[in-house]
Amino acid sequence: MKQLLKAIPLLLLAACAGTAARQNLLLPALVSTWAHIKVQVLRNTPALEPAADAASQALEVGDPTQIAAVDWASLEMAAADDTEKRLQAGLIGLNVAVSLRNRLADFTSSRNLYLRKP
Repeated sequence: MKQLLKAIPLLLLAACAGTAARQNLLLPALVSTWAHIKVQVLRNTPALEPAADAASQALEVGDPTQIAAVDWASLEMAAADDTEKRLQAGLIGLNVAVSLRNRLADFTSSRNLYLRKP
């Protein structure tokens, strides 16, 4: 029991460090990356502008509840479709398409990490 009591301050410190890392490092990276992905979303799917703006607002605020409420599946599908359309049209090469796909996958993983989703 005595050892457990000694460990509590370390556990609290670790929890605070995790929260600080999400707020100070992960969230700004999400905001920055989303700005580029949003361009892809809106290039061929302007009807998603309200959803894209809601995503931008949620990320700017940093509130996990607002971020989780965004229809990310539709937005990410539109971004992926944009990559494929541009690749098929010869506007980008295969390496750029791979990079854009990886950026989208990293964004999704980072967003899930921010929301503490598995």
